[in-house]
Amino acid sequence: MEPPKPGELRHALRFERRINGGNVGGVVKYDWEALDGLDDIRAKVTPRLGGDEVIAGRVAGKVQYNVEIRSSQATRCLKNTDRAINTRTGEVYNLGQPIDPYKIQRRWLLIDATSPGDARGEGER
Repeated sequence: MEPPKPGELRHALRFERRINGGNVGGVVKYDWEALDGLDDIRAKVTPRLGGDEVIAGRVAGKVQYNVEIRSSQATRCLKNTDRAINTRTGEVYNLGQPIDPYKIQRRWLLIDATSPGDARGEGER
C-alpha cells in the first residue's frame, strides 16, 4: 500500500462536527457545523466493503470506505464523531478515527468511514 498520487484525489470533502442535539418526537436530531479550514479537502475515497444491517427492524445498506487525505494541522484534529460530505454528490460519510497508514509522519491520514443507510440523508449516528 502506497500513498495516493495527486490524480487519485478526485473527491472534494467538507468536514462537519456535531454542535448540539435535541429530542424531536422521540428521535435525537443533531445540528452540524462546518469546521474552519476543512471545507474543500481533496481526498481519495475507495469503497471497501458493502453489506446490509438491520436498523429498527428494517434492512439498511451500509458501505464502508477508506478515505485518504493529506495530513495538516486542521485534519489531525478530526474526531470519530465528525462527518464528511462530498461537496459534488452530497454523499455523507460517518468518520472513524484517523490514522497514519504509511508511517510517514504528518503526511497522510487514512480514515475508515461508513455511509448511513440513506447515503444522502442526515448522517445521524
